[in-house]
Amino acid sequence: MKRTLLSLALALLSLAGFAQTDVNFALASAGSSATASTGNAGAAIDGQTNSRWESASADPQWWLLDMGQDRTFNSIRIIWEGAYGKTFTVSASQDGETYQVLLEVTGQKLSGFPHTQTFAVAETTARYVRFDGIERGTGYGYSFYEFEVFQAAPAELQSLSLTAPSFLCPMGDSILLAAAGIDQYGRCLEVSPDYTITPSDAGTIVDNVFTPAHTGLVTILAEADGLQSEPLNIVVYGGGNLALNKLLAESGHQGNDDASKAVDGNPSTLWNAHDGIGDASLREVDSWFTLDLGGFYDIDLISVSFEGARSEAYHIDASVDNASWRTIYTGGHTGVAAVVDYFYDNAAESKEVRYLRFFSTKDASEYGMKVYEMEVYGSPTPDEEAPVLLSATLIEANYNALTFQLVFEDNLSVTRCEAVDMPNMKRATVAVQPDSTITIEGLVPDHEYNFSLTAIDGAGNRSAEEVVASAE
Repeated sequence: MKRTLLSLALALLSLAGFAQTDVNFALASAGSSATASTGNAGAAIDGQTNSRWESASADPQWWLLDMGQDRTFNSIRIIWEGAYGKTFTVSASQDGETYQVLLEVTGQKLSGFPHTQTFAVAETTARYVRFDGIERGTGYGYSFYEFEVFQAAPAELQSLSLTAPSFLCPMGDSILLAAAGIDQYGRCLEVSPDYTITPSDAGTIVDNVFTPAHTGLVTILAEADGLQSEPLNIVVYGGGNLALNKLLAESGHQGNDDASKAVDGNPSTLWNAHDGIGDASLREVDSWFTLDLGGFYDIDLISVSFEGARSEAYHIDASVDNASWRTIYTGGHTGVAAVVDYFYDNAAESKEVRYLRFFSTKDASEYGMKVYEMEVYGSPTPDEEAPVLLSATLIEANYNALTFQLVFEDNLSVTRCEAVDMPNMKRATVAVQPDSTITIEGLVPDHEYNFSLTAIDGAGNRSAEEVVASAE
């Protein structure tokens, strides 16, 4: 038997329950017959899926179809019983002597039986089609319920999908999009879609690579041949993790697992809020921690990673002053399993944030409530308005520190204050506490100080006027 290897483009898709709409030339009822190296070859062309060809349990094995006359075809379908071919070829001939190899399959692994494979091959006119099993996929022989040969209509795009390896994309990075089409036979088609980006200025797509232009939620649609994909949402976020080491306060913890470990950047440490509670009726427990971001930010993305002992009901709150809070996100899960929650779709309420609070109100299980990590991403809130520092009043003095109460005006809030006493060569930049106080430390007892104070907001704007604060 002579064989000629053809270089063919092969499209392969494994399907379960494929709906056939084309004439199967291989059917015995259409005048075809079959022989094989071993086994009942005709059982694979009787149109029944409860009968099958099964060869001897050895390599190699062959199965040969004679369609009785030349047929023109472009598709071959094999419905495998569990004993499938790992490596095999399918060839065609007009005279039964000279064969052209239509397809080669090498080293495949199949599961989910019966398993249907549909192959698109180059259009061929032939009377004989031969299957040659080279390596079995199991310890049994080769076995298929049906072997079909047919002429499929030209592929027509029936559906279009759009995916990406992640829905998260940091600014300065890009993400590869994958558009895939499916034809009327369930086979994958290559497509070159047009893309629509919302908002329109959110970025660009070149060679299927999306590069963001600014942060926020981006929606991308693909369109080809009048079909449109489902929307693909991508969250573009900026900057580093704003929550890192920014713990301000917490409700409590067990052992050494305090809330600082929920913002330490280490995914293997955790905050253990409290002991587990066996009685389900007593699991409505307030467990919280607050963060001071040290400036004002427009938040793009928050993630909360729970250990299996997670929260059944929690909320994330934002504040400008650590006193008045607004809830920007809610979440919760029942049962016991590690999970990561992502929050990103409430941009209107996530602007101008300095303080964030994680607040759990109910444990999901008897194991307590544990958080591996909370991460926060965003960009500094645009701010060009300088603060005005109106006054500074001494409210406490001890042997080496002075505490002043500040009164200031700002569109957001002052975050720090610069204190300078040039005669004493003393300069310090001090964080402003939530109660609008600052404490200047490292002073000499029984010494006179005259500090000039300058208010600085989160964007770095400095007050134009200096306020002098004196103390002995």
